[in-house]
Amino acid sequence: MSSFWEFETTDYNGAGSNIDRTMESISSDGQSAAALVLANLVAERMRDSESDPRKFKAGGEVYEPGFLREFNDPKLSELREMASTMDPTKMSKELLMLVLPLLLHVDTQSPTPEDIHALHEFSAGLLTAQKNMVDKWLRQEPAKSTLERAFKTKTYPDFKEAYRSRAAIAKYNASQTDLRYKAVESYAYQFVQACQCTDCLQTVMKLGLISFRSYGQDGKSLLHAAIQGGHNQSIAFAIDGLMNLGLDPRHLPTSIEGMSIPHHVASLHEQEIFKEVVMRLRKAGYPLMVWNDDGLKLELCSFITADTAEWLLSEGFNITKLPRNTLPPFLPSSEFSDEGISNDNDWTSPPGKNWNTDAVYGDPIIRKDPFEYDTFDANTIQLDGRGVTPIELRPTSRTVWHRAIENPQGPEFLDWLLNHSHTQPSCRSDFDRDSGETALVLAAKGNEPACIDWLCENCDPMAAQSTNPTSEEPNTFAYAMKTAAHSVQPSCAAILYAISNYAPDELYRDLMLVKHIYWLVIKAYRDTHLKLESSMNPGQSRMKCLVLLRNITMSKIKVLNTRMQINWRRWVKSVHFKWLLQFCSLHGYTFLSKDMKSGISFDLKTWHPTAMDYLEVEGDSYMSMS
Repeated sequence: MSSFWEFETTDYNGAGSNIDRTMESISSDGQSAAALVLANLVAERMRDSESDPRKFKAGGEVYEPGFLREFNDPKLSELREMASTMDPTKMSKELLMLVLPLLLHVDTQSPTPEDIHALHEFSAGLLTAQKNMVDKWLRQEPAKSTLERAFKTKTYPDFKEAYRSRAAIAKYNASQTDLRYKAVESYAYQFVQACQCTDCLQTVMKLGLISFRSYGQDGKSLLHAAIQGGHNQSIAFAIDGLMNLGLDPRHLPTSIEGMSIPHHVASLHEQEIFKEVVMRLRKAGYPLMVWNDDGLKLELCSFITADTAEWLLSEGFNITKLPRNTLPPFLPSSEFSDEGISNDNDWTSPPGKNWNTDAVYGDPIIRKDPFEYDTFDANTIQLDGRGVTPIELRPTSRTVWHRAIENPQGPEFLDWLLNHSHTQPSCRSDFDRDSGETALVLAAKGNEPACIDWLCENCDPMAAQSTNPTSEEPNTFAYAMKTAAHSVQPSCAAILYAISNYAPDELYRDLMLVKHIYWLVIKAYRDTHLKLESSMNPGQSRMKCLVLLRNITMSKIKVLNTRMQINWRRWVKSVHFKWLLQFCSLHGYTFLSKDMKSGISFDLKTWHPTAMDYLEVEGDSYMSMS
């Protein structure tokens, strides 16, 4: 069983690796040192039984601890041979009681998922009497206190109790947060997250060590841990366990912050796991339609294929229709609280809750216009073909297009979206206000080039930042191209290259605009370079980030140089070009000056920039600071 365990582990390669701290307690039972080493070798073999071709099977040799007393000086090779040929079904109680404490690290440290896994795999081949012996040992001291000390920390029995204690949970999380270190999850959380065997989960549940309906001190449930682990069988096991208890999954968010079960599973971006969970919930009587929230639908837009979207549509779940499109007319105004509302017509509750915010995993609710409930005509609401789901043609604060730009499926999914969505890819966020951004501009800031060509073909790639530019804002068009020039994402050169394909020749004859685009590339380098030097300590990590930043900047300069081939001579003689060179020279950016003067260094028809190889660094990358 593989694991992502991050706990302090013991080196099992040596025969005496995990017996040094237990020598005192076990040797007091009168067992020889050879018996103790043999037991440790047996425990080691149990852990490795999955990959060991000589698995524990009946028919092997039978060894008793007393048998070792006949050896005056047993060799380690002889003990290894004994451990590898032993028949576990005939293991004596005396030897078994030596093996179990060493397997679970009793009196030394906490057991890992591998230990629990080895125990139940080993028990599966034992005789009934031996299984009962193991089960009894687990429920008695010292094993019981060892397991409870590891697993049983303070928890809240259910979501209702956890939500009531959200102030205490917030205080706890604040105490665990440190700018230098990542908050450490509880032992039970990490165990469930790392565990990839449902039998192991069943074992610890039978011992009363975990409960999937409980919430930890940090406000997260163990279902949250199972989903974060990303193992489909563990997720299915946890959900089935909750369903068997008769609980309503609609009222079981995976944390007190409000993320629903389907939404959390969708955040893994694993389509097969998501589809399996959807089918399990539907079988239990909870179709996906009961979680008709924006956050889930927008998350799905960021990764699913067109086939999966069509399958969801056949399930009655249309990801293109965001319910929040129709929510603002029915919500109380933002200065009112939800406390004291007796019916839909009563908005006289005291001020308090900010209705413009949703759960932390959702998007903010933003109203486009003031709304008068008393004068609203419900008959003006458009309905879908079945006359059930209201349709609002205005986009919400963030549309499906603004999440689809993250979808690696690219044009295939976007074509499906275009055929089913009531909004257009050129619409802006923030209810299509002028203050909003188009999906293309947001994609230009991102790191997924798959959808750029499609968006440029279906939108205006040269659109201005504002739909109503003022005279004080000259040259505001080509905003997406400027945004890509200012980006420092690993794929920004590929994105800039794609957008520049759709720029007319006239753009490159406007030298003031060209200067501005070059300037944005240089400015992005300067600002990010300063952030790296001020926020990261000198060392290999910072150096990797600086190298990546330099390579990204050079690639963007190459793209612009090549696009300027139609007006290169005029450009290099202009005052704008000389101004940029002087700026680079004053700041010591010699490589930028050299690249800018190099002209066309490659063939535009054969050169296709791709995402740089992402350099893994410790901590957050500089991209998150841009």
